[in-house]
Amino acid sequence: MANIFNVCLVLAGAFAASFTLTRLVIHVARSASWAQPVNSRSSHTKPTLTRGGVGFVVVFFVWLSLLYWPLSNGGWAFLGAGLIAIVGYLDDAESVSVLQRLVAQFLVTSASIIWFALTSNASNELFSIVSVTVLGSLLVLLWIWFINLFNFMDGIDGIASAEVVFVATVAAAFSLNGGQSDLASAWAVLSGACLGFLVWNAPPARIFMGDVGSGFLGFIVGGLLLLSIDAGVVSPWVALLLVIAFMGDATVTLLRRMLRGERWYEGHRQHAYQHLAIRWGSHGKVTLAYTAFNVLAVVPAVWLVNRHPDWAIWIVGVVAVIVIALCLFAGAGAPATPTEEGPRPV
Repeated sequence: MANIFNVCLVLAGAFAASFTLTRLVIHVARSASWAQPVNSRSSHTKPTLTRGGVGFVVVFFVWLSLLYWPLSNGGWAFLGAGLIAIVGYLDDAESVSVLQRLVAQFLVTSASIIWFALTSNASNELFSIVSVTVLGSLLVLLWIWFINLFNFMDGIDGIASAEVVFVATVAAAFSLNGGQSDLASAWAVLSGACLGFLVWNAPPARIFMGDVGSGFLGFIVGGLLLLSIDAGVVSPWVALLLVIAFMGDATVTLLRRMLRGERWYEGHRQHAYQHLAIRWGSHGKVTLAYTAFNVLAVVPAVWLVNRHPDWAIWIVGVVAVIVIALCLFAGAGAPATPTEEGPRPV
């Protein structure tokens, strides 16, 4: 019970700090004219302040430093997330090229995977040889995709921060149940920090997180999931389920755009959530729909996988098929229809 209370206290403290600091960032953003203009790919009708992710990034690092989270096991996650956040901030400020961004992500994730392999649990055969095998290369590519996935999915008010609050809260509970209080605290800090930001990012958003926030979240969520798998508190199947809604939307959209010969890295309004926001005329309804899916479909699936590991591949397969079907039904990867070219919802 003491550990649960401590983790809840950590989450509450991170929430309060992030709420307060994001309010300060909003003031600075107004003074410095950190605004994201409206263009043909926007899901908003007026310029909105950005770089709000600076708030929860700072809170994450300061809180974990105060908690003396052991750097020997998770230092690579700290350092890598910080570097990715810096690249994102530079992109927000000066528009870093796609090639430069991908090279930076490749270098950071590759170094992190090697560091992770050297410090992972020796008893875990999956990761003991990760830095020198094909698995290591696949993890680097998956992690780069994960970083960009959060950037792609951060297109309407509240959706990315709400997703991280869900993932981090469930992962913190698993970590506590597995006796990993340090890992639970890291997840709790992330959940609280994003929840504090969500107050200001919920529809109608007062500020966006920007690339500094979305890139950081993609990296740190991927990194903490790796640590959680390595610690034995979640299985790879559970980790996949926790992010399956985001991965499904982003992956289906990317593949359909690539099949049509479109440039996958260019901005667009073809994700399932973007089509739904236009159709429903509301960002809030879409964010709630994704959250409801996580709670009503993903949580039961995670419970089943945890109770019946032998069924994992079938359970994940069924959920994946449902996610893909829902994304296709919503229009993921399809060009905007004439009725969707009109005014965008706020």
